[in-house]
Amino acid sequence: MIDWLNNLSDTQQFAVFTAVKVVAVFAVLMTMVAYIVLVERRVCAFIQDRVGPNRVGPFGLLQPAADAIKAFFKEEFTPAQVRKVYFVLAPAIALMPAILNLAVIPFGSQLGRQPMVLANLNVGILYTFGMVSLGVYSIVLAGYAANSKYPFLGGIRSSAQMISYEISMGLSVIPVFLLTGSLNLNEVISYQTGGLLHWLVFKQPLAFAIFLGAAFAETNRTPFDLPEAEQELAGGYNIEYSSIKFALFFMGEYANMILASAMMVTLFFGGWTLPWFGLDQPAATLLGGIAQIAIFLAKVLVFLLVIIWVRWMWPRFRYDQLMDLGWRRFLPLALANIVVTAVVLWLKSLNQILSFSLTPRFSRVPGDNENRMIVKRKPLNFWERLYLPAIIGGFKVTWRHFANTLFRGRNAAKIVAKGYYPEVPWTVGEGYRGAPYLVRDQDGNTKCVSCQLCEFICPPKAIKIIPPGPAGPPADRRNAEKMPLEFEINMLRCIFCGFCQEVCPEEAIFLQKDYSLTGTSREEMIYNKEKLLELGGTHGGIQKWKHKSEEAKAQENFPVKT
Repeated sequence: MIDWLNNLSDTQQFAVFTAVKVVAVFAVLMTMVAYIVLVERRVCAFIQDRVGPNRVGPFGLLQPAADAIKAFFKEEFTPAQVRKVYFVLAPAIALMPAILNLAVIPFGSQLGRQPMVLANLNVGILYTFGMVSLGVYSIVLAGYAANSKYPFLGGIRSSAQMISYEISMGLSVIPVFLLTGSLNLNEVISYQTGGLLHWLVFKQPLAFAIFLGAAFAETNRTPFDLPEAEQELAGGYNIEYSSIKFALFFMGEYANMILASAMMVTLFFGGWTLPWFGLDQPAATLLGGIAQIAIFLAKVLVFLLVIIWVRWMWPRFRYDQLMDLGWRRFLPLALANIVVTAVVLWLKSLNQILSFSLTPRFSRVPGDNENRMIVKRKPLNFWERLYLPAIIGGFKVTWRHFANTLFRGRNAAKIVAKGYYPEVPWTVGEGYRGAPYLVRDQDGNTKCVSCQLCEFICPPKAIKIIPPGPAGPPADRRNAEKMPLEFEINMLRCIFCGFCQEVCPEEAIFLQKDYSLTGTSREEMIYNKEKLLELGGTHGGIQKWKHKSEEAKAQENFPVKT
């Protein structure tokens, strides 16, 4: 068997192992669906001081098999007035969202070389919410297909409830992805490694609380089981169903419970990780991989027990209370949580940008503190750190154009437009900066001496310089031993702030007034030393550099040396 697998190509091995994982995940899901029903009945009996099912098999463990046989062999009755196509379709799609969503949830790190996830999508959470949104069609179609008053009311209730709480659930996870910086669920789990307090439930408790409440509503569990409120609707959307069709709705509810529990474990409780014994790192052995799968299933089981306990301890909401909680409590709190999280992350990134120290070394010898260059800058006040003067200036410009349009009558558009092309030629303003290039010296070589000031000061970290190694024999040209081995600018990151030009002591980098940034791939947007020198030659090279004094006077450009 091992030899046969080794003889397969990579594509064939991927297909075989994926098929094995699909079968295993589906088997585990169906087994959990069957036995979580038994667990709920036993927990319900314990809470109500009863015995519960204990007749079929030892300790009642074969009760799910008896229930399945009964569901298949009961009479399947289809009322005459129903819309038959939708009546059959509704229970058939009840299980689909939960089954499809399990494809992107990592249930372990790896077994051998195989990752324990069916599809490691970079947009895993978007896929999950897309599939979850299909779950409402099953209930709505069941209510519509029954062609009866009470099932129809149950379907309408369900559509309003699930749409309302899907919005809150989706908004509640946005702060999670603001923190992790990725929609990939594997990367969300990786972010939570390193300690118990790294779990996102401790960093985003409000997001977890909203997600938990919305999960109850999405799975139609008490206290949000209004679509099937027995005393009000005589059973709700599934009242006309019997036999295996009714069982499919029942199985869909418990499969969605398992999915919701798996999502909460993945997003807020570290997924398959534990912060002890090295269990928060990818498994290096087969036993370690199995242990991490067991950890994931144990966490899921804890949430399932919580959902079951809530059903038998809490009363049901009224419908007006349910909608009030979703729209007037959960939704504003989720939006506020997004804003607060975004502001906190912005302030942290702002503090990192503005608190750098401009003390790069020219010499890389350890302990050499003499070869330092300290660039002093005017300290920024509190409002400048928040960019408020620039923001207020932008509002002034917007208000001026708005006022011109508002108070100058019919010809306002023409009056405003006179300041723009083609009526008035566009002139380059003071301080305008375009694409960068490296300046050549009189010998045609770069003037850069690898001081790395521009790399250090660049706010988006778009510049990368590889300094030269140990100096060799005396070179024929000046500063040859200081010229960088590589000089790269990532134009996808560059914000054209001009800090690199201002801080360069050799005036080796210049931001021209021409702006042309094109490319068909990400690689083309990373300018290396050769391309930057070529751009300098394209735009005049040495000759342009010789006439910088004249250009500075004519165009009010930055003063430069010749």
